[in-house]
Amino acid sequence: MYGNYQLKNTFKQYHGCTITEYIQHRRMAQAESLLSETDLKIGQVAQTVGYTNSS
Repeated sequence: MYGNYQLKNTFKQYHGCTITEYIQHRRMAQAESLLSETDLKIGQVAQTVGYTNSS
């Protein structure tokens, strides 16, 4: 079983970024897709991808 440090280190080696950075990139990619493909407002998109506010 992985310890916290080993998990973070292995994840970074595999993905080239931290877990937090990876999640942020995924959220932003999803937000970009929703903004270009739907009529949702920015606040709705932010909430949909997991942000508490649109800023």
